[in-house]
Amino acid sequence: MNTPTATSERPSIAIVGGGIAGLSAAFHLQSRFRVTLFEAQSKLGGHTDTHEFDIDGAVRAVDSGFIVFCRRYYPHFSAMLEQLAVPSQATTMSFSAHNLHSGVMYNATSLNRLFCQRRNLVSPRFYRMLLDLVRFYTRAPAVLKTDDHQTSVADYLRQHHYSTAFSDDHLLPMISALWSATPQRVAEFPIRHLVEFLHNHGMMNLWQRPDWEVVKGGSERYVDALREQLDCHLQTGSEVRRIERQPEGVQLETDAHQSRFDAVVIATHADQALILLADPSPAEQSILSAIPFESNHVLVHQDESVMPPLKSAWACWNTEVPNDVHPQSQYCCTAHYWMNELQGLEMAENVFVSLNSRDQIDASKVLAERHYSHPIFSAQSVTAIRQLPEINGRQRTAYAGAFWGWGFHEDGARSGWQAAQQIERMFR
Repeated sequence: MNTPTATSERPSIAIVGGGIAGLSAAFHLQSRFRVTLFEAQSKLGGHTDTHEFDIDGAVRAVDSGFIVFCRRYYPHFSAMLEQLAVPSQATTMSFSAHNLHSGVMYNATSLNRLFCQRRNLVSPRFYRMLLDLVRFYTRAPAVLKTDDHQTSVADYLRQHHYSTAFSDDHLLPMISALWSATPQRVAEFPIRHLVEFLHNHGMMNLWQRPDWEVVKGGSERYVDALREQLDCHLQTGSEVRRIERQPEGVQLETDAHQSRFDAVVIATHADQALILLADPSPAEQSILSAIPFESNHVLVHQDESVMPPLKSAWACWNTEVPNDVHPQSQYCCTAHYWMNELQGLEMAENVFVSLNSRDQIDASKVLAERHYSHPIFSAQSVTAIRQLPEINGRQRTAYAGAFWGWGFHEDGARSGWQAAQQIERMFR
């Protein structure tokens, strides 16, 4: 472990990656260090992605990446918004599910909408789902009292005799949409990792739901505020190709030049970080290689046909279980976000954000297209994530990224703050 030598001049810190984690690290380091942030893309923000469209005669800001946050469960991100004086507004997180294979459809917003499909009133399968739903949210927190990081969601459901109605029509579609992963993939999540997330986000309480908010005018408003207020050198469109740690400093190589810094914060995905390192330690090689990512296709559009056939089933967050026997179907994470409701867009026309639904959407109604990468959580990757302290703060390097938590915006904001704390310790 190299210990940097203190000097009278402010130490120079490179941050590689301009998503929420890198921006959070810069925000917390700027007062004491000379910070240079490198971002390969032409804009900052990562999954913070706001589009502006002319709809109903006015410019509308529509988010397709990061959308909602909760002040109670997003303390680091919320504190940053407060300091930046970025306004927000209340939203709802209503949830619906539609299983195209079984035909089951419901909206969890109210009792009437829960039974929007009237046949569910006399469906034993549906009542079994509801009973298992209450049982899961009541009893699953018990796993937090154990040290079990291996049992998967699928194994837990099987061991405790949960019905296929609960798993296929509620839990797996819901967590599939949360993590933009296939139902098969999320079934392999460690049950403890899932319950920790649900518990820490107030989602295990069926009767008292937390208050959610959106950034007023689109999520990128906080990125705009950071760009204006950060006291650091922002280099967008500057892709770092190589990071070499040396006893006396860290050398970064881009297409344009080489630069030397006193330390570096690597705020990229784990697989990208491993590629950048010229000399990964055995621990870095082992940990970073164990955290894979996968890409998801996203469309912003105005095609209402993807929404549940019953208007009373429409919610902010609409999950869909595809009919996997259809020859055109790909069994993947499919979800549709009703942005008018989520962002409080007061307009006659509807706008949606859909995951992995290209073959369902009329191309003439598409407004924007994106691909986002998300972490894959398994027993192996969660174990690697828990080993972060073994590499963080060593060789003049700190790590940041939402994937070091559960992959959400608060995880990125918190990890950026934690990386800043590591850098502070290096130069005490």
